[in-house]
Amino acid sequence: MSRAWAVVELGVKLPAKVKLDEIREILSKYRAFQNVTKLEMLAIKYTVKIICCPKYHCELNAIEGLWCNEKAFVRSRTDQSFEKMIKLISDSRTHFVGGKIALKLFRRFWRSIEAYSQAPVLLARRQQQQQEVLPKAPPRYGRQRRPADFAPSEISELYLMPTAWQPRYGSDFSTIPCLSRSVSFHMNDRREQESSPQGISTERSQIPKTACGSYNNNANTGVIRESDVIGLPLNRAVKDMVELFSKMNMSSTARGQQQVSCDNCSDKTALHWCEKCVKHYCSLCVREVHLLKVFQSHVSVPIAEKSSSFCTVHPDEKIKEHEFVRVQEAATEAKALMERKLREMRTMKQDLQHLNRISEEKVKVQQKENENTRNAIEHTISRMQTLLDMRKQVLIKQIDDDERAEISALQNQNQYIRNKMNSVDLINHCTRELVERNNNIHILKVKDDLLNSYKMLRREYKSLNFDSNTTTLQFNSAPATLAQFEQDISKLGVLQWKSTSIC
Repeated sequence: MSRAWAVVELGVKLPAKVKLDEIREILSKYRAFQNVTKLEMLAIKYTVKIICCPKYHCELNAIEGLWCNEKAFVRSRTDQSFEKMIKLISDSRTHFVGGKIALKLFRRFWRSIEAYSQAPVLLARRQQQQQEVLPKAPPRYGRQRRPADFAPSEISELYLMPTAWQPRYGSDFSTIPCLSRSVSFHMNDRREQESSPQGISTERSQIPKTACGSYNNNANTGVIRESDVIGLPLNRAVKDMVELFSKMNMSSTARGQQQVSCDNCSDKTALHWCEKCVKHYCSLCVREVHLLKVFQSHVSVPIAEKSSSFCTVHPDEKIKEHEFVRVQEAATEAKALMERKLREMRTMKQDLQHLNRISEEKVKVQQKENENTRNAIEHTISRMQTLLDMRKQVLIKQIDDDERAEISALQNQNQYIRNKMNSVDLINHCTRELVERNNNIHILKVKDDLLNSYKMLRREYKSLNFDSNTTTLQFNSAPATLAQFEQDISKLGVLQWKSTSIC
């Protein structure tokens, strides 16, 4: 049914009664099944003749190598949930770069190109050896053509052929990589010739090997003698796989060294992690807890594969559309943010200390200037003490009231500044202690509280309307005679504000 619907969707009209072979012939003429690669279209555009193109599933294709590495890395884990696969896909790119697999693909490509350039000489040598040692092989083996099947006129076309079928002879084929398929050389016929009376003695280097680097023996169990193991070619695919599993085992061992107790029984060491329960379980508890119908849908994974991620939008839950970062990375960013705020608070503290010093200087200047004003008033009024006693009391009372009001305001402002300095010291101490403890989870929890305190303190700091100038009272008396003073006694003496700058 699915194939019929696929044909209908393509818009292909089929007869009422049609056979499978006829359907294949009709679909082979459809444009979607012409299988024209981008390389072929590029060659047509620039009028370049392509003798043969490698198959898509060939290790000479760099994109195929990247995809195969990613697929193997993701499928190597038992947990195939959505969150785990998203994380593994991201980790596979890191593994691809860290393992320098791109360089291996690049090296494999150029070694194959070098082997292609030597194909005529090597194939001629192989045909000569087969004529001397082996009977003529069958014309076909699966879907791959044998080198012996090519006519001499076709040997020149082998420069672009994939090396999946090419054999490897000791040092002669030292540059040909291990590819996807091997070629059988019918070693049974060779052993029969060697055991026959007319057996031909050959050197070990002339015994053909498969492209995967092992002796193909269909008669016995395939056991190779220990002395022959060293002479086998290097299987690069197996080597890459061993390196991959070694790195995976090292990373899982490092994660598994952290001993966590079971959250259910608290007696045994936890070996499993349940994402939905958000708990660690031992081998016994993980079965007992998930026997309940409510928890049967939960999926537990080994504790070594526990996902350690942090949602930048919702720290308490995970949503697949949101961006996830590691806890260590999130804590590092939070530390950097707190360090910047600490530097700003240190600047604020220095400014507040400067304002405190100016405020104290203003109090001293105010007291000194007021004392000078009192002396001037006393010196002027002393000559006319009798006439100016009443006026003197009024002026002294006025200046005392103004002094108390001004100094009281300055002292209140000074006390307010000291309180803000204490708040800055407290926040600075708490933040510094939190950063030094290096508790990532606690840092993320109290980060918002510290930032709110910092913002409130910064608003109050900016709202300070502080003027470095101070105002003092000055007593001015115009020279006049006592007669004139007697007339203007009620208006004698004028108090004016004087501005003094304090650096």
